[in-house]
Amino acid sequence: LLEGVMAATAERRDFRVVGPDETASNRLQALYRATGKAWQAQTLPTDEHLARDGRVMEVLSEHLCQGW
Repeated sequence: LLEGVMAATAERRDFRVVGPDETASNRLQALYRATGKAWQAQTLPTDEHLARDGRVMEVLSEHLCQGW
């Protein structure tokens, strides 16, 4: 479902998924077929699903997500 929403809003870019670094463990990895993780730093050849224009925003802090 979320992959479809992400794909349908790709041009408008008005939908994001925000979570505490658990996209794959919550079985939402299908999102990565439509967009990558928001990432601004340098990437390595071994990195997966990172994109400067990604719309999956992960952070390793549930408390930060509450205020984001």
